[in-house]
Amino acid sequence: MIKNYLGLVTTALITASPAAAQTNVSVPLEPNQVLLKVQASGKHLQQADRITISCLNVATGDTRVAARTEQKSKRDKVTAALKKEKLPESAWRILPGWQGAGGIVGGAMAAASGGEDDDGETSLQDEFVIDIPAVARIDAISEGIAEAGCIRTKAPEFRLNDPAAAKQLATDKALTAARADADAYGKRLGLKVLRVVRIDEGGGGLSDMFGPEYSEMMSTAASAMAMLGGGKVDNPGMVATTRSLNVEFVLGPA
Repeated sequence: MIKNYLGLVTTALITASPAAAQTNVSVPLEPNQVLLKVQASGKHLQQADRITISCLNVATGDTRVAARTEQKSKRDKVTAALKKEKLPESAWRILPGWQGAGGIVGGAMAAASGGEDDDGETSLQDEFVIDIPAVARIDAISEGIAEAGCIRTKAPEFRLNDPAAAKQLATDKALTAARADADAYGKRLGLKVLRVVRIDEGGGGLSDMFGPEYSEMMSTAASAMAMLGGGKVDNPGMVATTRSLNVEFVLGPA
C-alpha cells in the first residue's frame, strides 16, 4: 500500500514538473534547421545600499527587579551609543526575549515563570536590530554598541533598495551569454540563429529557486562573516544577484 502511494506521488510530481512539460511539446522545424538548448547564467554585482546588524543585550540578577534594572541600564547605554553615531530612533528596534541560565529549555521555563530560573536567578534578554543607511558606517557603530555591552551574534545582512532592478540586470547578462553561446555553436556548424522559441527561468541555481533574498544572503555570507569576526575583506557589502535561464534557439542555414 505504501509503495503504491509513493508511486502515485512520484508520478504526479514528474508529470507536473516543468522538465516533463517541455518533453511533451515539440517545436516545428524545417529541413536543415536545428533546435539548440542553451543554459546560461548572469551575475550583477552591486554595492549594498544599506546594512542590518543585530546584537544581544543580556542582563542577570538575583531578583527580577535587579535584572530589569540592569537590563534598562544596558539598554540605555546601547541607545546612547546609537544616538552618538547620529542614527535616528527609527533606525533600530528592540525585540524583547527571555533566556534562562539553563539554555533554551531553561529560558522557556523562565519565560513561563516570569523570568525566574530554578536557582532563583533571573536572566533577561533584548535583541537590538539596527538598520545602517551606509555600509561604511558599520565599523564605528559596531564598536559603539560593543563598548556599550551589546553582544554581536549574527552576521550583518547587506540589502539593496531596488532588488528588482538588480535582478533585471542579471537577467540581461544571462540572455547575452545565451545568445553568445548560440552564435558560437552556429558559427562552428555553418548555421545562424533564426529565432528564439522558449525561455525558462531557473537553470538550477538556488538563488532562482528561493528568490533574490536568498541570492543576497548567500552572496554576502563570506563578507559578512569576515566583518563579524573582525577580519578584513576586499569588497565589503557587495551584493551579487544571479539569474539562470534555459533558452531554446532555432538554427538554420546562414
